[in-house]
Amino acid sequence: MEIQLYNALIEAGVKAATATTVVDSLEREIRERMADAKKEVATKSDIAELKASIAETKASIAEAKTEIIKWNLGTLMAVVGIMLAMSKLTGHG
Repeated sequence: MEIQLYNALIEAGVKAATATTVVDSLEREIRERMADAKKEVATKSDIAELKASIAETKASIAEAKTEIIKWNLGTLMAVVGIMLAMSKLTGHG
């Protein structure tokens, strides 16, 4: 691309030194913009890390749900047991 731009500038009557400066400047600007763009683009490894993190989070949530259910069932059974014991003690059972 640089040679084509350089040749077009020369054909348009631009001096060789000026054409070289323009091409170099444009090339430098493109390189800088590409470097900036690459900083904002996710790589395959970034996406893989994100997927792994999501999978870990899902597993943690599933474990937390299981623990909550266990505690709720245990508490419910304890409350029923206490109510049955109180019922027998008070003579209503």
